[in-house]
Amino acid sequence: MKRLPECWPVRVAVFVADINLDGPKKIPFNIRKMGGTAQVIKLDVTKVQEVTEMVKDVLIQWGRVDILVNNVGGFNQFPSILETKEGEWDRVIDLNLKSVFLCCLAVV
Repeated sequence: MKRLPECWPVRVAVFVADINLDGPKKIPFNIRKMGGTAQVIKLDVTKVQEVTEMVKDVLIQWGRVDILVNNVGGFNQFPSILETKEGEWDRVIDLNLKSVFLCCLAVV
């Protein structure tokens, strides 16, 4: 069975944003190998200004956003609710919820 990118004759343009560039650095190579285009930038999705600038860059470069994938999240610690500090809770909420809101808001 072929994987979807190998059998689907669609040219894609992918913009990958990550706070850590080590993970996604192979993505552009793989997408270009399949005939698409890709770009990776460093971005903190919890910062409204960075998200807004990223979407502006995408629109300038490619003209539109057809699909938005908010694939970010995390929780570095797993203490009980009684041991969770407010700052850690705020960080988790910003990363898991606020980031989705900011990206969707910037695209629409």
